[in-house]
Amino acid sequence: MKSTGDTGKAIGPITGMLLVATSMVGSGIFLLPATLAGIGSISILGWIIAAAGALIIGLALSELSRSEEHTSELQS
Repeated sequence: MKSTGDTGKAIGPITGMLLVATSMVGSGIFLLPATLAGIGSISILGWIIAAAGALIIGLALSELSRSEEHTSELQS
């Protein structure tokens, strides 16, 4: 028996695949420190380099979005 709020929609294969992929990527940020713990203090250098790379990419995308005044979002 359906309740009044149930629409009867199921998760499709594409949505399910994307849900699993984002869960795997999201859990990686929590597993990375445990993985790098065996390497030692050199892993801190890796975090600094990764953070600098992410900052550079963010700044580049920010500059690109400001260069196009007619659009409000990035377009491929």
